[in-house]
Amino acid sequence: MRRTADRSGRDEPSPRDGSTSAMYASSRAAPEPSSCREPSRGDRVGAQAWSTTEVTVESFRGAPSNAIRARYRPGVEPEEYGRIAAVEDQHWWYRNTRALMAELLGPWLAAGQTILDAGCGPGGNGAWLTRHGRVVGVDVSAEALRFVRSGRPELAPVRADLQALPFREQTFDVVVAITVVCSVPDDAAAMTELARVLRPGGVALVLEPAFRALRRAHDKTGHVRRRYRRAELVGAAVRAGLLIERATYAYSFLAPPAAVLAAADRLRPRAVADAGSDVDRRALDPLFAPLARLERWWLRHAGVPFGTSTFVVATRPGSAGRGPAQDDQPHPQADQVHQRAADAAEPEEL
Repeated sequence: MRRTADRSGRDEPSPRDGSTSAMYASSRAAPEPSSCREPSRGDRVGAQAWSTTEVTVESFRGAPSNAIRARYRPGVEPEEYGRIAAVEDQHWWYRNTRALMAELLGPWLAAGQTILDAGCGPGGNGAWLTRHGRVVGVDVSAEALRFVRSGRPELAPVRADLQALPFREQTFDVVVAITVVCSVPDDAAAMTELARVLRPGGVALVLEPAFRALRRAHDKTGHVRRRYRRAELVGAAVRAGLLIERATYAYSFLAPPAAVLAAADRLRPRAVADAGSDVDRRALDPLFAPLARLERWWLRHAGVPFGTSTFVVATRPGSAGRGPAQDDQPHPQADQVHQRAADAAEPEEL
């Protein structure tokens, strides 16, 4: 049975436990955090007060203080977080990605939800979701969370490893992971953790870089360990216990220029090819922005056979779910939902 845009048809959101600590209760009997930032009275998410406690993974797992650094490097180079934070409210890719997220998640979004932005970076891709409830931004990088605390006070920042999230099972109604699973050593463990913390009937949106042939200098800047074909990302979600609602590619119009850049990088000296950031490439923004709008319109009706990204929309089996759909098939209510979903995002007209 398909879910409507208000998820359950209820007039009022169900009561939620407003304390951050409730999320961390675990069957693994994790210890109390050893250090926390005191919540600010001014920090609010939507209409609900919210604690912006920041904790480290080792506080909950009893791991040594260098556990995160020893397992893998933060999601991107430290200077890249600064570049992203400076432009993510205006850059066409981030604006379009948020608009795409809103359209894909629209049937499941409602008021009073608890939402996880996994691999939040500086926080822009998850901040718009605060109008739907309380948003926790998780990142392995302390640098990323400094940008969250300074620029996105509506988010609750948590320093954590996606391979071992410090939350109890079935904590979140919505989970989003944008270009982050590709950067962790064990992507299967990360997907399993995203599914574990999702409530039955809840939705997860995972968007990752596509096609190994498109690997290039920017992947090194972003610490991208792997790129996925659609079937690979679908398989990872299914093995984690999720039901696939939608799976296809995105940013098809970027694939040709990305292939050219990838080929050029392979011919350049390693010292030059090891550095690069797409954030700095802005010359073609006036062309890419309208193409992104056109592709979003297409994705409301059909999939695309290739792109620089691939995504899955998946749900955790439960009473609120609506069952698996075929790959590349849009939600049948997309035409009725997409305008309402786009209105739920930040102003994303490009």
